[in-house]
Amino acid sequence: MSTVTITLPDPLDTTLAERAKSMGARSKEEYLLSLVESDCAAGELERVLAERMAGPGPLAMLGYARQFHAGAVPATDEAMRELREGDHD
Repeated sequence: MSTVTITLPDPLDTTLAERAKSMGARSKEEYLLSLVESDCAAGELERVLAERMAGPGPLAMLGYARQFHAGAVPATDEAMRELREGDHD
């Protein structure tokens, strides 16, 4: 097992401690580890879904939702064209 050291400004450290406590984590480290594990699990699920559902269709909406969440909204015409071309059976 390896160790990662992160230096945080005091206000961010305080916020991290408060979030850890509110989420029921025993420590800031446990809280951060749970965030990383959750992110990895979501990425793995996305990869498996993409492998099993190749091409445009229902899975395309997940990609657009992720882009929207990241602040990169795809062009509406492009998104609608891809969805129309997909197999929705």
